[in-house]
Amino acid sequence: KVRICANDVFIKIKDVNSPEEAMKFNGKNIYVDRSEAVSLKEDEYYYADLIGSKVMFNNEFLGEIVDIENYGASDILIIKNEKKLLNVVFLAEIIDNFDVSNKILMVTDRFFEVAV
Repeated sequence: KVRICANDVFIKIKDVNSPEEAMKFNGKNIYVDRSEAVSLKEDEYYYADLIGSKVMFNNEFLGEIVDIENYGASDILIIKNEKKLLNVVFLAEIIDNFDVSNKILMVTDRFFEVAV
């Protein structure tokens, strides 16, 4: 069972019935089959869809999303190219188009303003 409350997700795992048993999963990744995943709203994406995506601007390769961090205020895309790592605040206004099936994130020129 899963219950979502604000920014927290509470998961009840079958046959895990105490906090002590649940601690075995502390720090572990829990995977959910896509068919069982929570439905997303328009312009929402799963981290798994974003990670590994190529970031493009005007047909120029800017890098690949290698990770996503969240420090509470917003998601930060970690983009790696041959020269450096870019930390970019993931805002709707930086997205021109996201082709989920081909893992290509087309960004607007606003992307360069929010790149840290």
